[in-house]
Amino acid sequence: MNASELLQQYQAGVRDFTQISCASIDLSEACLSSINLAEARLNCANFAQANLQGADLSHATLTRVTFWRADLSESTLTSAKLDRAHLIHANLRAANCEQANLHQADLRLANLQNADLSGAILVGADLSYADFSGANLSGADLSYSNLTGANLRGANLTNVKLDHAIVANGSWADSILQDVDLSLVDLTRIDLCQARIASSLTWQSTELTARPLTSSHSVK
Repeated sequence: MNASELLQQYQAGVRDFTQISCASIDLSEACLSSINLAEARLNCANFAQANLQGADLSHATLTRVTFWRADLSESTLTSAKLDRAHLIHANLRAANCEQANLHQADLRLANLQNADLSGAILVGADLSYADFSGANLSGADLSYSNLTGANLRGANLTNVKLDHAIVANGSWADSILQDVDLSLVDLTRIDLCQARIASSLTWQSTELTARPLTSSHSVK
C-alpha cells in the first residue's frame, strides 16, 4: 500500500490498518487522527507534522520514523519499537508509551506531559528540554540519556534507571525519586532540593538534601 491508497481509504472512512507494511511511506502533514496502525511495520516512514491524535500504534515497528512536530497526543504506543525515531517537538501529551522501545530516539523539546512511559526503554535517547511534567516514568531505563534542561516536575521516577545520564539544568521539583540509584549520575548541575526523595535512595553525595516523600508515597 502506498501513501495515496492509504489516504484515500482513510478519507473514505477506513480506520483499521493493522499489520500493514509500508516502509519509508511519506505521510507528512496527513490528518490521520484515530487511525489504527497496531502491529504495522513502518520503518523509516515520514509522519512529520502529521495529525495522529488518538492513533493506535501499539506493537508497531517504527524504527527511524520521523515524527517531527507530529501530534501524537493521547495516542497508544504500548510496546512500539521507536528506536532511533525522530520525535523533535512531537506532541505526546497523555500518550500511552508503556514498555515502548525508544532506544537512541531524539525527543528534544517533545511534549510528554502526563504521558505513561512506565517500563519504557530510553537508553541513549536525547531528551534535552523535553517536558515530562506529570509523566509516569516508573521502571523506565534512561541510562546514558541526555536530560539537559528537561522538565520533570511532578514526574514519577520510581525505580527508574539513570546510570550515566546527563541531568544538567532541568526542573525536578515534586518529582518522585523512589528506589533510584544515583551513584553513577553527576548531580553537580542539578537541583534536587524540591524533589520527593525516598530514604532508600542511593547517591554519590552525602550532602544532598531534599524534601522527603509524604506518607502516601512511602517505600513499602
